[in-house]
Amino acid sequence: LEAAALAVCQYLAVESTHPSSPTFDDSSSSEAATPVTVQYIRPKSKKQKPSPIPPLPVVAQLMEMGFPRKSIEFALKSLSGTTGSASSLPGVEALVGWLLDHPDVQ
Repeated sequence: LEAAALAVCQYLAVESTHPSSPTFDDSSSSEAATPVTVQYIRPKSKKQKPSPIPPLPVVAQLMEMGFPRKSIEFALKSLSGTTGSASSLPGVEALVGWLLDHPDVQ
């Protein structure tokens, strides 16, 4: 273990001064004559999932009533297309009415 620590220290010292030609000084210890393999270990980067987009207040309100989010979003898309204006969202009553009229939509 001592020989390995010495070999790593020598390698790092040589690498910091001459990065292209790493050599070891084998005269300091008879055990250091055995070749030492140094592996570089990259830290594993965690792939972070993007955080889900928080629902609109209308969507959150309807989800609290027990409607599935996908159905609510589908109803929003369906009803927003009929109003003609992309900026105006349908009201809660209109969404609930649509969801009750289309219970099979998932």
